Amino acid sequence: MQRVNIALQELKSGRAATEVALDNGYESLSGFGYIYKRLTGAAPTRTTQVIVIHRFTTALGPMFVCAKEQEGVCLLEFTDHRMSETEFHDIQRLLNARIVTGENSHSRQT
Repeated sequence: MQRVNIALQELKSGRAATEVALDNGYESLSGFGYIYKRLTGAAPTRTTQVIVIHRFTTALGPMFVCAKEQEGVCLLEFTDHRMSETEFHDIQRLLNARIVTGENSHSRQT
């Protein structure tokens, strides 16, 4: 997962998928593409939009924060909320982005 998250950040910076795959230890482009698509739901491209999701503990209970680097927080919800999976799906569709585990400046600030 760490290799895929590093690759995702590199793709966001504009690097080519071939370079990113080889630099992150993948021996074949098809293997990289398969793993990347299985985890993110999309093929690796330079234009992949990303929403990071981070779980953290509050005095009221555990929560999820979802945030895009440019736009900021797009979801803040308790982890036991029954509709979370539907909300995750809706956010991905509405923001044309994929949710991946990680952190960015907005999720850290939250």
